Amino acid sequence: MPRFQDLLKFLLWALFGCSAILLTIKTIHFADNINFFIDELCNCQAAYNFITKGSYTCNILSNPFDPGITSGIMVSWISGVIFALNGNLFVARLATSFFIILQLFFLNYVFLKNKDTNIEEYFMFSFFGIFFLFHLPYWFGFMQSLGELQGALLIGWGLLSYQKKPALAFIFWGMAVWLCKFIYLPLALFLGGAHCVSKKGSIVTKLNASFKFVIFFLSPFFFWLLIIYIQHDLNFVANWWIIKFFNQVFGQKSGLTPSNSLTFIERLTKLEWGNWKRIDQVTSILLIFVPVVISPFVIIKKIFNNKQLEAFLLAGANLSLIIYAFWYFFQSAKMWARHSQPGLYLGFGICIYLLFCIFKNYRDKKKFILLILFISIFTWESFSLKKHFPITNSSPTYARTCSDLFSSSCRGK
Repeated sequence: MPRFQDLLKFLLWALFGCSAILLTIKTIHFADNINFFIDELCNCQAAYNFITKGSYTCNILSNPFDPGITSGIMVSWISGVIFALNGNLFVARLATSFFIILQLFFLNYVFLKNKDTNIEEYFMFSFFGIFFLFHLPYWFGFMQSLGELQGALLIGWGLLSYQKKPALAFIFWGMAVWLCKFIYLPLALFLGGAHCVSKKGSIVTKLNASFKFVIFFLSPFFFWLLIIYIQHDLNFVANWWIIKFFNQVFGQKSGLTPSNSLTFIERLTKLEWGNWKRIDQVTSILLIFVPVVISPFVIIKKIFNNKQLEAFLLAGANLSLIIYAFWYFFQSAKMWARHSQPGLYLGFGICIYLLFCIFKNYRDKKKFILLILFISIFTWESFSLKKHFPITNSSPTYARTCSDLFSSSCRGK
């Protein structure tokens, strides 16, 4: 029996090594082969200008700190640093990718460290999670300095730091919204609301908790306003935040205005959703449907077990998921894959949490499930490996020739 266990451990570590190679190949291949996307160029220009001149300004939009820039400095700063060091878009994409991947590994470590798991289970869980996320529609958007995945990670960092340092959690959630991706506002507010409602005591205690949440949550926003004020003046700041809110919530620049002329069935067939692979459509529906159906039972159980805080946080996350799903399927103008990502990331996170809640007292079953999930995703990834060859193109690619953000070589020409 010990020999069999040693052999199984050896095979697992061999698979972990192969997984690292597969992940590296896939990352390099996509970093080299993704074509021009205007949002990526705009985000990179803004980050470069911010690092070199102190102004988060995209030359394409021209206005200083233009609210039309789709992602914030918390995700684009790496690209700005790479270009400031005379790098190119290929290097910037790689640097951003590995920064995100390292965050995922570390986030998983913090999540699992008090959950009675060994190192093999940690790597099974981590590689499964990363490979799964890297199969979702438009998964490679984070390489292009788009803020959906980084925003989700900041929400995750907030949740993991919440128990010991709630103020830090509120700051993380504020960074996700104000310095990364505004679309995470509903989720952050629901989580903050769960914190306030779950506070035991009088109404004064709850109001005090609400006040602290608002102050810390808005601190990244105030910090950003201060930077803008230093660059400009108070009148510019006042106009900026009003324009930002109207642009993000009601604006047409980012394709948020609904296509009211289409029925629901027409939306599913004529908009971008209709072009998705069937497996992507099914996976996306499951990531919404499973948490929405199972979460209420877990919430009720936690309330009966006097774990109101966890119950309210899960309820807040679940309500946010319903809002994201409703907005994407009924309101999103083009049903772009990118607009589905906040909901999909949230659904995946809730599914992982539910898995650990349900199998909390069944360690062997949990380990077996992790093994099955890891082997399945590894096999899936292995069969798709041939699509990533050649790893890099033999001829110059857009990513490798884009070294001057303000030249025609970076405008996809």
